[in-house]
Amino acid sequence: MEYLFSEKGMRKIHRLCSLETLFAFDFDGTLSKISARPERTQLARKTSGLLKSLGELAPVAIISGRNSSDLKPRLNFKPRYLIGNHGIDELEWEKFLGKSTRQICRSWKNQIREFLADNKMPGVELEDNRFTLAIHYRHSRDKRKVKAAVLGKASLLSPPPRIGLGKSVINIIPAALPHKGDAFRKLIWLSRAPSAFYIGDDDTDEDIFALSLPRVLTARVGHKKNSSAGFYIRRQSEINKFLQRILEVLNNCRPAKRKS
Repeated sequence: MEYLFSEKGMRKIHRLCSLETLFAFDFDGTLSKISARPERTQLARKTSGLLKSLGELAPVAIISGRNSSDLKPRLNFKPRYLIGNHGIDELEWEKFLGKSTRQICRSWKNQIREFLADNKMPGVELEDNRFTLAIHYRHSRDKRKVKAAVLGKASLLSPPPRIGLGKSVINIIPAALPHKGDAFRKLIWLSRAPSAFYIGDDDTDEDIFALSLPRVLTARVGHKKNSSAGFYIRRQSEINKFLQRILEVLNNCRPAKRKS
């Protein structure tokens, strides 16, 4: 992984960016800070303003583990594409999932809720996203112990789920469901973008980082040795710096206004 703001990273950005480039982002931990209270998370005003300006020049997408209905009130701008539930929402996949997928998720939810109650795990919250589950343990006193216990329980679920790890969150996803990589591919196709960029911060974003697609640049928030992302930024607070750089490049791509 190379630092995105290195000379090499900046050269890549300049070569990739155009007014047709698709710019896609994860939400929690990428566009917004990881919050001790996820239900209170709001996009910072400056970040929102930069994204709104970016959206006036090029297509912008947000791909998140949150439900799209949960995301909308947290934004102060309207991206061209808002994809929730790890890529399921808003791409017409939901209508093909059927009742069986929802029933599987409901069964898992009941089992995990009972497990958490029996094992008395204060500070652990179970989030139901209809077709996926998220177990947040940010407020637990012993995060390592809780993580190991929940992962152990998840390994016993039937049918076996796909597990996605985030910052103090465990995502439990039916194995047959589309993932963020599938959503990103479809967005490139829908937008007819000749090039694309994606930045995210956790294991669920690796489904995008691992894609082998031409003229696609990926970056991760925080350096991780075994990540498939091509580049990284050091911390979430650098996202505004990145957006400002992109806007500078794109504004230089705009045709000059003719004098009357």
